[in-house]
Amino acid sequence: MNPTDSDPVENPLYLAKLKVTRSPYERLFFDNYLIVIPVIYFFRGIFFYLTVKRFPDDFTDGIKIIVEISVLLFFVFSDRFLRSIAHELVVLFGDRLLTPKDGDEASDSRFLREIDLQCNAVHRFWIGGIMSAILMVYYAVSLDGLINIFNPEPYGILIFIYNQLNIIPNTIYAYFLGVSFWKIFAVSMMLRRLPQRFDIQVRFDHPDDAGGLLPIGTLALRMIYVFLIPTMISVFILVGPRLQVFSEVSLPATDRPVVLNMAAVALFVSILGSVMGLELIFRFHKVMKTQYSELIKGLHSLSGEILELRKNIIFSSTVQDSETLKQAAEKIDVLNQIYQKQKLANCWPVNRQILTGLLASQTFLFSQLIALWNIVSGILS
Repeated sequence: MNPTDSDPVENPLYLAKLKVTRSPYERLFFDNYLIVIPVIYFFRGIFFYLTVKRFPDDFTDGIKIIVEISVLLFFVFSDRFLRSIAHELVVLFGDRLLTPKDGDEASDSRFLREIDLQCNAVHRFWIGGIMSAILMVYYAVSLDGLINIFNPEPYGILIFIYNQLNIIPNTIYAYFLGVSFWKIFAVSMMLRRLPQRFDIQVRFDHPDDAGGLLPIGTLALRMIYVFLIPTMISVFILVGPRLQVFSEVSLPATDRPVVLNMAAVALFVSILGSVMGLELIFRFHKVMKTQYSELIKGLHSLSGEILELRKNIIFSSTVQDSETLKQAAEKIDVLNQIYQKQKLANCWPVNRQILTGLLASQTFLFSQLIALWNIVSGILS
């Protein structure tokens, strides 16, 4: 690695090595989805209203509304996660905590390049294609055959256009959902390999209160947040029926088994994301715990030095050795401060803020699992 590569955290030479989205088509979508998705949604609704003089289910069905919002928020959080990767990794490598096990000084640059290659690998096309194909199968079943998706005769040209305003954008969204899933998964797998590729020197006195590994905790939490978004659907499904007691607004009349399946799938996706994020945190906790054991051995030696100094003070002459005793007392004070601080060292790659986010996300997820279990148990009984 060149010396200039690690000077400032925002070094463009470093950032240039990692671009999780290189395709111009993907960049076009991720740069404009906040405008495109709402515009298409409202245009579709207005077109339907002008055609049949009533608002479509997109505007009245609570499930469809929450799904649309969830898709938009998923892109927001996944885009935020992917855009933060370069910065967080530059912070991590810039602190000189990672020493290549192969002794190659260019290993950090090569590692960033590998993340780049994985995020832009051909696998993202397959995952995106599979997601789009699954959605097309759903539309084919809903419209009584794949041919009816492209046939205007059964419904008329205006309804056909409205259907296309649903099918085409949603299929594109599904593709980019798959692309985002792959990129997040690829980053997660690469981060898991860090302890295998580098010797990690944890600094328990680091100002980030996480041994210098706070970027790992930050990325793990953002990853969990991305996969927590689908639970908006399950929250609406599980809590929605109870809201009828407090509101006269009618909730979606979707078939109960379909609704429960949707809630189960949303929770499964969220659990998968949580497992990926938490496993990453525990993996680095193991590294920190190992180094903390070495720190404890040093603390035992430090404790012995403090006791020895105190012993010398007790048995020394206050008249002859006053200056020596003063120096010894000052040294004891310094050593005590070091001892107390190191004894309480944090062995997790998170600070209080990240920890609060982790606990809140898992509590939110666990409460939904209990709600789903209670509903399913009531049906089965």
